[in-house]
Amino acid sequence: MKSNFALITLLVVAGTPAAAQTPASEPYALSYAAGGYDDGGNFLGGTEFMNLTTFNGKLYGGLSYFMDDPGTDPKSGAQIIVLDSSTSQWQQEFVFDQTDSVGNFLYGRINSLQVVQFQSYDPTTGTVEGTLANILTTSFSGNGGVWTQESPGNWVNTELPTSQEVRSMATHYVAGQTTNTLFAGASGFHIYAGTYDPSAPGQITWDKKPEILVPDVKAARSRVMSMTECGGYLFAAVNPSIYRRNDQTKSWEVIYTYPADAYDLSKDVSGFRALNCITLDNGQSALMTGLEGDHSSIFSFDPQTGVGSIVLNVNGFLTQQWGNPSLNLDTIAGYDDNDIALVNGDQLTGLDTRSPVAGEKNAAFFISCIQDQCDLVQSAYQLHEVPVLLPWPYYRSNVALESIRTVTVSPFPEDQGQVIYLGGYDGGHVAHHNTAWLYRVGINTALAH
Repeated sequence: MKSNFALITLLVVAGTPAAAQTPASEPYALSYAAGGYDDGGNFLGGTEFMNLTTFNGKLYGGLSYFMDDPGTDPKSGAQIIVLDSSTSQWQQEFVFDQTDSVGNFLYGRINSLQVVQFQSYDPTTGTVEGTLANILTTSFSGNGGVWTQESPGNWVNTELPTSQEVRSMATHYVAGQTTNTLFAGASGFHIYAGTYDPSAPGQITWDKKPEILVPDVKAARSRVMSMTECGGYLFAAVNPSIYRRNDQTKSWEVIYTYPADAYDLSKDVSGFRALNCITLDNGQSALMTGLEGDHSSIFSFDPQTGVGSIVLNVNGFLTQQWGNPSLNLDTIAGYDDNDIALVNGDQLTGLDTRSPVAGEKNAAFFISCIQDQCDLVQSAYQLHEVPVLLPWPYYRSNVALESIRTVTVSPFPEDQGQVIYLGGYDGGHVAHHNTAWLYRVGINTALAH
């Protein structure tokens, strides 16, 4: 780490930049603080700020109420919020307030929030002919489901045929088809394929039966944590393995299994996460992923051969930076694809870790690397600290930021692609309240510390 942060006491709520300056040098400012209300009187809380994505020039965020202890504040199901500009305030886009027979919310946490692009293809050449639709899409923990935005503030259940939670989604083109396919990774080692259908609920028709991943070791959890397309293949991650789809047989083969120990296979660890496809300086693709656990590492795989290697021993890297190990037993380097952003050629990846350095224990951290060098050596990586901005405007059960779950580049023209938003929190399985957070900051400021 280049230097420690001084405490920043300036507080800017709801996305408003600080004093006029170049976007890249803008200081850290609080964009979202859980515990307030929007202009429509909707409570905006949350224990975790899960996702960020840009759609139609606006910034959308996903909020989790997992393990929320609301006290006198309103109870809430998972929420999607929206920011119209860098000077506006966050507003509720939609709240998933559906309940079961005893009044519990069906959807407590937004798992994924992404724009799904369905395209038309020439089946002979595999070339893109046009775009059929861009659809803002979300999935949840708790109960299964994939919902899509029909119009601003109006969301539709696509009727995915499972009650299992959906952790990840990705699109993939299968040779010989006229459109690409959306795949949703559910618990139970199940992956469902969906096609664009403008007459279907939410514009997606799902196959009734899932494709099933067959684990080659006994896995403690069956969540499909991440999926991505890379080098013409579709990949999926379930602890402790990475799978690659065979499009001809609609089956999945294991390309790599980490030799996990008992802790790595426990319910507290999710294995490979944040599958991500990067382009190298030679024009080839590399599949990148972070391994959660007491052997936390960043891996690179050749998507064609499946051959992989450890690029960065994350826990060792942190020990080297701090002089002592992280206070966390396990470290997460990349929760999902939402906490990996590319800005000015640098890839930024959020961490879940705790510094042993006095004065840094409540901060959050991310790592950066030059994109076409991320698959090479440890020296390509740098550690950066995100400060705690005080005072917090509402009651918050913990002052620590804990983790960065999501990172994205500002979509607003005035920010000139030089401002990022980043946020998160991870309270594990302990009750918390109003701990979801989101900052905005100029990229030069973020990378300077």
